[in-house]
Amino acid sequence: MVRKGILLLLSLILVSCEVTLPPPQPLPLRGDARLLLYIHSTAVSPPEMEFEISGIEVLKGKDWLPVSQRAVKVNSIDLVENQRFLAEARLSPGLYSAIRLRISKALLRTRMGVVNLALPEPDGVVVVDMKKRLERGESYVVSLNWDSERSIKGRYRFQPPLKAEGEAPSPKGLLLFVSNMGSDYVSVIDRGIERVIGAITVGDGPSGMALNRSGDRLYVVNARSGYISVIDTTGFTVIGKIYLTAGRGARDVAFVPEGGASTEGKLYIVNTLSDDVSVVDTVSRRMLKTLKVGRSPSFILADTERKEVYVTNEGSNSISIIDATKDEVVAEVHVGSRPKGLLLRKGKDRIYVFNEGSGTISVISPSSRKVVETLSLTYPPTRGVEGFDGRMFVVNTSVDSLSFYNAFDVLTRSIDVGPRPLGIGIDEKRNRLYLTAYGSNRIFVIDPIMEERVKELTVGKNPYGIAVIDR
Repeated sequence: MVRKGILLLLSLILVSCEVTLPPPQPLPLRGDARLLLYIHSTAVSPPEMEFEISGIEVLKGKDWLPVSQRAVKVNSIDLVENQRFLAEARLSPGLYSAIRLRISKALLRTRMGVVNLALPEPDGVVVVDMKKRLERGESYVVSLNWDSERSIKGRYRFQPPLKAEGEAPSPKGLLLFVSNMGSDYVSVIDRGIERVIGAITVGDGPSGMALNRSGDRLYVVNARSGYISVIDTTGFTVIGKIYLTAGRGARDVAFVPEGGASTEGKLYIVNTLSDDVSVVDTVSRRMLKTLKVGRSPSFILADTERKEVYVTNEGSNSISIIDATKDEVVAEVHVGSRPKGLLLRKGKDRIYVFNEGSGTISVISPSSRKVVETLSLTYPPTRGVEGFDGRMFVVNTSVDSLSFYNAFDVLTRSIDVGPRPLGIGIDEKRNRLYLTAYGSNRIFVIDPIMEERVKELTVGKNPYGIAVIDR
């Protein structure tokens, strides 16, 4: 019994090395609705103007209900590139018809100096129409569009024209989904305009995500709820749940499609605390079996062409290889210390295993199922993606950085990001990388050609995974 207790303690310590679970989040929505309020601008070259919001309320029936009393400064130049988060509120279900902002300060910066502007009339209050019925348990995003070029009346009074814009899927389908492990919702970002446009309430502790073949279904693992949320990505709605009847500590997930043109298939879910992988059929939405792997498994990757699934085992310093046709573990390959993420480098016909503990990459031949090369890195790697003619982009969570490699695996540059960068997504057509900062509530937008950060977006607490969809 003592030995088993020691082994369990060591397992829990190893798991905590991967990504420490955030402190307990606020209570789930239950009977409430959630309103997430942002502000943005479509002005290209606005005058430099700044104002301070000292209070926000919403109108339900005849009653104004408080949303935030926190002072927020808004700058017109900042909004040219970045959407700004204003407030989050839990509200009772019902019809809401307006947003009221109280402006406490406004100024205009010119070459001659700073000009203080008279506040909006009356009493610094600006009312914005918003017709929206909030349903029980729903999360809803409203972004205020500020036309800063038409905000001064009579040469001295600040009267900002604001328009409330609700959730609307991108006409091009350029969507990015972010699971917020410290909140109970998934953020939706329109990559075409690079703004948060929606939020979808899921279970407690959303972490790993996987898209089906057509991209119209997103499967979200809820690490602390014991089920997977099934999201319709065209309507931003949860259309079902898949209960995980076995396994503990569900964390990451991979999707393997059926043969032919079917969009259905199987999900493979990593259970960090029970050292196994759950197999789920997406047609029946039932668990088929569990497969024992190594100690403290953390991340998972599917090779849909080979019909194989790879799982990193942090506690065993190995990866498990699963035959997705037979649903059997067919091999275990020992790698470096504390393996984390995996990358399938199709151009090289190799699997890259990122060993955070040893600061190396174990290069595995999927044919021989052996380590054929070990690469030593400058920074301890956690996850990575490939793109832009064979280049590699590696997240270094423990040192808050992102490293850029050329097609020959030579480091070209590392930049500071974070805190605790973790999830990474790629959009080659638009020259973008997207990176979650798990230690915050932000997404960083990276230009991979110039190798620099270009903007950031505010999402929920502890953003974990990223799913990129193109239609």
